[in-house]
Amino acid sequence: MDGISLAVRKHGGFWAFGNDQFKKAYNPKLKYVSLGAGLYAPKKTYKNMIVDIEKASMDYIKKDLENNSVKEIIWRELQNHEAQFSDTRDTFDVLEAYGITIEEINKEYPAYMEYCVDNDLF
Repeated sequence: MDGISLAVRKHGGFWAFGNDQFKKAYNPKLKYVSLGAGLYAPKKTYKNMIVDIEKASMDYIKKDLENNSVKEIIWRELQNHEAQFSDTRDTFDVLEAYGITIEEINKEYPAYMEYCVDNDLF
């Protein structure tokens, strides 16, 4: 289980993407806060959960940068966000926390697009 999932579980949070999922995880004795993207947490623990999620995210980024080059990370995120169909904005939104700039992403974008064309990834 990854660090973010552990933080959510530790603080009694859960993801729910519909009423059925929400009803299964909901405890009527607690008040919940919606943190967006389907994430809910008990009102009394959500602030600590956010701190733990941020720490887990930073730990993940540190390990990612230790194990992958900036170019590999950029290409992975361009692929994850299907940038061949849009632009680099979503990729930048994710990689900004890495300290990777829009200029670095845009520098890789032409080669990524050429790869997509050469491999019929449209």
